[in-house]
Amino acid sequence: MRWLPGCLDALKNQTVQDFEIIVVDNGSSDESVSFLSVQYPGVQVITLKKNYGFSKAVNEGIKRASGQYIILLNNDTLPESEWFSNLLDAIRAAPLEVGSLASLMICMDNPSLTDDAGDYLDWYGLAFKRGHGEPASQWTENEPVFSACAGAVLYRREFLERTGLFDEKFGSYLEDVDLGLRGNLLGFTCVFIPSAKVLHKSHGSAMPSGAYVYHMTKNRVMLVLKNIPIILLIRNARKLIYGQILTFRIYNNPLSSLRAYLYIALQLPRILHERHCFLPRVALSSEAIESLLR
Repeated sequence: MRWLPGCLDALKNQTVQDFEIIVVDNGSSDESVSFLSVQYPGVQVITLKKNYGFSKAVNEGIKRASGQYIILLNNDTLPESEWFSNLLDAIRAAPLEVGSLASLMICMDNPSLTDDAGDYLDWYGLAFKRGHGEPASQWTENEPVFSACAGAVLYRREFLERTGLFDEKFGSYLEDVDLGLRGNLLGFTCVFIPSAKVLHKSHGSAMPSGAYVYHMTKNRVMLVLKNIPIILLIRNARKLIYGQILTFRIYNNPLSSLRAYLYIALQLPRILHERHCFLPRVALSSEAIESLLR
């Protein structure tokens, strides 16, 4: 609840007000729901009985939303007053293949530094924040990026319909990278909009470390198994395996990591079925996919 007033008041102060606000309460244990009903009665609230993770929560919000464009915004953010109008201007001027826009997310604790200027994925299976910890002032131009952080992103509704929303098996973490990868493979692009500025308290609503390792490990495996053609999996197998070994050692939480690999083993038939359904729709060549990942 401590993050809600700042975020919602920042939305009240946007220079353009042509939007609806939907808050998805993901099984909170404080007084968030009653607080919203009293202090922000105009906000729509979806109440989930337990914490289903990020993916299901935002999917529920997307299904409720009525707009042509869908914006996701973490509660631990403070968007600048022209954030929404700058995103809206950019998407209206963009060609239809631009399916999403990434905001400039700035560190709330040190507003001179970048938190996230778009996300990337590499052939070790590792995702990273572009420009993290670098000066926020360096970003001046709209430019293509691999995908947007879902903490402050605008999606075309058509993009979400064609990609199939967020994969709820991911729970939390890397679900936006998975969605971005699917979007790229279907021929969509993502553009970074530096004028769309949002202060972000990174991990302001984070989960315990063991759960974090579990979700990060299983999701890192799933996003490549689901989406990457077999020839590229074989070609980059050593890098992908090395990435798993590296993170296993860095996390130093063998129990959580092994739980994640067990989950993948049990879910493998379902993952392969999704892969079988999705890959025939891929619009990019193997060479284009090869260069898409760093």
